[in-house]
Amino acid sequence: YIVCNLRRPFFSDKRVRTAMTHLVNRELILDQILYGLGAVVTNPFYINSKEYDESIEPYPYDPSEAVRLLDEAGWVDSDGDGIRAKDGVKFEFEFLISNSSDTGEKIATILKEELDRVGIKMNIRKTEWAVFVTRLNERNFYAVTLALSMGV
Repeated sequence: YIVCNLRRPFFSDKRVRTAMTHLVNRELILDQILYGLGAVVTNPFYINSKEYDESIEPYPYDPSEAVRLLDEAGWVDSDGDGIRAKDGVKFEFEFLISNSSDTGEKIATILKEELDRVGIKMNIRKTEWAVFVTRLNERNFYAVTLALSMGV
């Protein structure tokens, strides 16, 4: 899953977070990275548990809706450089991943390509695990990818 730091100005607006969700091509990730061995989920509970709420529909992959939401939120490319900006601040952020996560790197690469297409610049930052955890605990990140795992 992907976590956005709501304390950062890019992600404090729900429209931006929703737009970002519309830009995550989860079907492509499932097919190309997980070889079809997975499912799109909509809440943090195990999909086969009684706690999982099946009534929640996932947001679709919809770049045009993402563009509409970003425009509505005021993130536009007003100077023609290909990067959206608002109040003079370019929409450029760091996506933190652990250097030991091949899957995280592949997901980040797919997401980066999607964001580039709509004028958001995402820089992938790989860090050693201890640094990664420290930055998480200190809330010193813009966005990260994490995973839950459990025994059989």
